[in-house]
Amino acid sequence: VHLSATWNMNPLHIKQSGENRSRELAALFHAWHARNAPPMVVGGDFNQIPMGNNYYLMTHSGMTDVLKELGRTDNTFKSGLLRTRIDYWLTSPEWKLIDGGTVVESSASDHRPIWLEAAGGAMTATGPATRR
Repeated sequence: VHLSATWNMNPLHIKQSGENRSRELAALFHAWHARNAPPMVVGGDFNQIPMGNNYYLMTHSGMTDVLKELGRTDNTFKSGLLRTRIDYWLTSPEWKLIDGGTVVESSASDHRPIWLEAAGGAMTATGPATRR
């Protein structure tokens, strides 16, 4: 995914870009739940720091922040002196998380690539298998 970016510090723009991300996330999770929440992996540039209402929506809609779960919360974005995390892998509970992280600094982009290794988890009679 590539959600709406905050590209300047104007308070009105910051508010509007956050509201845009909220609508984009709500549409994503609504569509997923409308299809009975099948196993899903979604990743990319969420343009969202790991806090606030939108991050809460990302991580409380039946999905897990993989890199946080694995203890790999390095920054994924740099611009001047700014270093923050705005790129994520989110998985539904059926996935067994094996490994993941960020790739070393690169001049190819202002983002550090993120990677994930996961396996399809077995479904049990009572629901999804455990996370790890």
